[in-house]
Amino acid sequence: MVQGLIIVAFMVVMMILMMTKKCPTLVALILLVLGISVIGGIPIKGDNSLFTTVITAGSINMASSYVVVIIASWLGVAMNKTGVSESIIRKAAELGGDKTLFVTFLLYAVTIFLCANINGLGGVIMIGTIVIPILISTGVDKLTAGCVMLLAVGAGNQFGLTRPTYISNALGLEFETVYTISCICAACTVVAAVCFILFRWFKGGKKFAFSAEAEESTAKYEIKGIRGAMAMLTPFLTIALVGIFKWAVLPAILFGLIWLFVWTARGWHKTCNLVLNTCYEGFTMGAPGAALMIFIGMLLKTIQHENISTLLVPLTNAITPTTLIAFIAFFALLAPLSLYRGPLTIYGLGAGIAALMISGGLLAPVLVCVGFISNGCLQTTSCPTNTHNVWVSSFVEEDVGVIMRKLMPFVWTASLVALIIGAVMYW
Repeated sequence: MVQGLIIVAFMVVMMILMMTKKCPTLVALILLVLGISVIGGIPIKGDNSLFTTVITAGSINMASSYVVVIIASWLGVAMNKTGVSESIIRKAAELGGDKTLFVTFLLYAVTIFLCANINGLGGVIMIGTIVIPILISTGVDKLTAGCVMLLAVGAGNQFGLTRPTYISNALGLEFETVYTISCICAACTVVAAVCFILFRWFKGGKKFAFSAEAEESTAKYEIKGIRGAMAMLTPFLTIALVGIFKWAVLPAILFGLIWLFVWTARGWHKTCNLVLNTCYEGFTMGAPGAALMIFIGMLLKTIQHENISTLLVPLTNAITPTTLIAFIAFFALLAPLSLYRGPLTIYGLGAGIAALMISGGLLAPVLVCVGFISNGCLQTTSCPTNTHNVWVSSFVEEDVGVIMRKLMPFVWTASLVALIIGAVMYW
């Protein structure tokens, strides 16, 4: 019991260090793996040891997830370099004309699909530097424009393939089950975004205030004609292959890459250079997320080790809700703990806590998944520690905390609705 309490205290200290930005998440994960292993008495060498089970097996525990992240980043970079993403955004803006509300909803929908296929801050910046100025130029105030962008990023992450792939791998669930829950959260986020946009529209109406000019096109390939139209189907095609035709995630993304390169080909040598350059840049962009997943895999192996689970499961079971109402109340009230890299953030310490809840056996794994994914409605859209939140707030010249407070009533409600729907479906 004493060892278990010491481990919990150590985890709380590391959580506070992450929340206060005193320790980066990656460093905290490494320290958690080593610290918990030492306190829990995991042997250094031999069978089921720190070297074999935690480090060696843990490093590839999430392999299927971080491979998807890296390949998806490649697709995102390729869509940017070929001008596909920019063309989709500008076509949507042209379709909307000067109808502010219609343009806002149209660009929001388009940005969701783009963010479902593009990972990393670089992709968000590329999209945001086009979408936000267009919104502002049609009469959307800059704060609303920034919030709309973040709501699209959040819904896109939930609707995309990389996040549910990671969660299904981390919690040991079927991808289809996790993706269904993730899509429910995405739908709730979309409804919250519609309510937010309408609220801001009726409250403030049109306001012309330019924070930045839209960047000039940097794409080397001109998208036009039938070839261009086919290339612009790429982000929708990858989602359809998985969601409708039930393809596995990685083949769907690779097919999207091939599809894109075929329809944007400009001669053998130019296309080969494009493939290589986007591959290298995509791998670089996906590296931070992949690195986190490597050490999250080690943390999961640490938490699941028999020396550790026997110490922590009784403590976890003491706070795990066992009735439907208690379950909803628990995750609804504690949803803000998914912010600031808190204990309900599935990308970090939350992965270990989720694993402990599953090991305790009081909640079905799918319900643990519902609880943690629903909190993603807050984390993916509002967390001030997200790099895309920091960039968007800077771009629209607003404080990141102000944006969080503006979004919280809407996304917290979305989280609650997604939680209730998921709990009723799987209880």
